[in-house]
Amino acid sequence: AVVSTQSTGELVTHDEVKEGVIAGLISLLTPTLDDALRPPVSDTPLPQHLQQAAAAKVLGLMCEDSTELATIAVEEGAVQSLIVVLSNVRHPPSQKHSARTLSHLVRMFTEVHDTLKECLGPDLLEEFLKAPEEIHKKLTPTQLDKLISTNTQVILPQNSSDDESMELLQQQTQAIEVQ
Repeated sequence: AVVSTQSTGELVTHDEVKEGVIAGLISLLTPTLDDALRPPVSDTPLPQHLQQAAAAKVLGLMCEDSTELATIAVEEGAVQSLIVVLSNVRHPPSQKHSARTLSHLVRMFTEVHDTLKECLGPDLLEEFLKAPEEIHKKLTPTQLDKLISTNTQVILPQNSSDDESMELLQQQTQAIEVQ
């Protein structure tokens, strides 16, 4: 299926649109260096923080709705950006939406699970899986620094969403949730 752009008459495939929307959302997650270094002037969130929270939320909704979109998001670098957002102590709603989206991706992809386990450690990952929206309250300054400096790219194998690996990951996360 294709979409016609009225202004240029060019045809754009739905795949190109999906990838463009996801890439745009990911770019909104990552603050500029100037934003990151600017000291807070008040308790009022910056427009960038509101954009960050909205992008994390929309990305999460898209990933929950479609394994294909989740795969595209992971391949485009969403995990690294969401991890950085998780460390944004200036805006807890951004942290919560990021954690929610990461939680969903952790349950979908073993590679994301392993990456987050490396960033948070096994104990904090277990707490994260039990209550992702509360994890930002438990992060220490050292853990926040580690999250901010994380420069990891999750590489998915061609068959990352096959039924067998998904079933194994779901069993693992269910076992953790029960504990």
